[in-house]
Amino acid sequence: MVTFRRILVGWDGSDSAEAALRMATSYADAIGSEIAALAVFDGRNGATPESDTVEAGPEYVRVTSRFHARFGDGRVAFRAIASRANPGRVLAEYADDHGFDLIAVGRPVADGSGDHDHAVQALRRHATATVLAVATERTRAPLSDR
Repeated sequence: MVTFRRILVGWDGSDSAEAALRMATSYADAIGSEIAALAVFDGRNGATPESDTVEAGPEYVRVTSRFHARFGDGRVAFRAIASRANPGRVLAEYADDHGFDLIAVGRPVADGSGDHDHAVQALRRHATATVLAVATERTRAPLSDR
């Protein structure tokens, strides 16, 4: 049996991201793994491709507020970064740079936008870590789309 010691979860504030984070925390509790969540924001508004600075705009506030409301007990480390690159690629590179061996992301079943599929495909293409895409039946667009 493979044991994952460091788990990174992609967080966009959606119900599917929450399902992925709940599944990952359940696994981490059972195995004693370290877990972190990463939100990737569009950095085209003046951020450099490698920027760790995220302006506290409405999308940032909504996504981080939802994270802290549900997982803000400090057990799951949270980070938000801005990038011009595909979020899946950013997650893959971050996981590699920080030694994560599992990347969990949410993937709504009925997502017509194609955005999640594109990010998950890029993630699988670029990640050296195992990728787990958690599908949810009940879908809701990321908070940034509301």
